Amino acid sequence: APVLPPPSSDLSSLQREVLDLRLKLATQNAAFERTLKNQMDLNAEEVTKLKTEQERRMGPFIRAAADLSVLRDQLRDLSLSEDLYFELRGRGEDELSLREWVLVRVYETVRGYKERVASQSRELEMLRENTALAQDRLDQCKRQLTHAQVSLEGVKEDSSRQIE
Repeated sequence: APVLPPPSSDLSSLQREVLDLRLKLATQNAAFERTLKNQMDLNAEEVTKLKTEQERRMGPFIRAAADLSVLRDQLRDLSLSEDLYFELRGRGEDELSLREWVLVRVYETVRGYKERVASQSRELEMLRENTALAQDRLDQCKRQLTHAQVSLEGVKEDSSRQIE
């Protein structure tokens, strides 16, 4: 059966309905886009707040890391002249920077080690001298013993001959 076109009044009511539906869809799309844009704006605002909070919280850590890096670089060279040591030693500990305090402590520790090494070197040299003297005396005693043994053998031989 062939399809007959609808009567013209039905056609215009369908066209109005289609137009109404299109208008309603356009209105819904506009409302959805506004809601979506508002949500995106809120999300962007929240991201900005979170970044600001992160920077606020991370700031002290970043500064501390930078300070630590500078301190590490400063502490690589721990040499200190005797004059500067006495100058720093003359100040109160609360007046010294961390680097200066460490330099003083390292200097004192190293100085103690150097003094012990010097003392032990002197003692070692003394022991070497005493060992050399003792070795000389031992060699002299061995020579005297050998000479005494030879003399004793000579005396024994002379005594044996006289007894015979």
